[in-house]
Amino acid sequence: YNPFATVFFASGEEAIHHLFSRQTHNELPPLPLTVALLLYFPLACWTAGTSIASGLVVPMLLIGGLFGRLVGCLAVLLFGVHTSPFWAWLDPGAFALIGAASFFGGVSRLTMSLAVILMEMTNDIQFLLPIMVTIMVSKWVGDLLTHSFYHALLEVRCIPFLDSEPFITHNKQPVSLELFR
Repeated sequence: YNPFATVFFASGEEAIHHLFSRQTHNELPPLPLTVALLLYFPLACWTAGTSIASGLVVPMLLIGGLFGRLVGCLAVLLFGVHTSPFWAWLDPGAFALIGAASFFGGVSRLTMSLAVILMEMTNDIQFLLPIMVTIMVSKWVGDLLTHSFYHALLEVRCIPFLDSEPFITHNKQPVSLELFR
């Protein structure tokens, strides 16, 4: 058994399954997660910018899950493994789920559909509120900093993007559409 091979050489779906697995505190130590993240992130960025049909959903879930699981492992190293129900949230698999939701939500700006997808993946209703809060915060931070990844792909391919509010000018002056209601 090799933890690095479990994450890096398995298919994306299998790696995500291992990252999201609960009560497996020692299955994936921090070092292989860090190495996999440092290798997978640039490779995923490179393939996403090419004209190859490689998919974007699984790499985004995997990168977010790697980072979340890494944070969860560090939290377990700091606070230890607890068996009481109060500390059940302190699990690297739960952190991987929240990390995947955060990364996917911040990059794609999906909200409700992403929450539904992740809830169907985990089949655990207790994570609904943390997933929704994480997605909304990551969307707000992403909107504050830049536009979505899909918008950037449209710009790279020189496809025009329609804004949510039309911008109309007359004699080089902006015209408010509220005047014509």
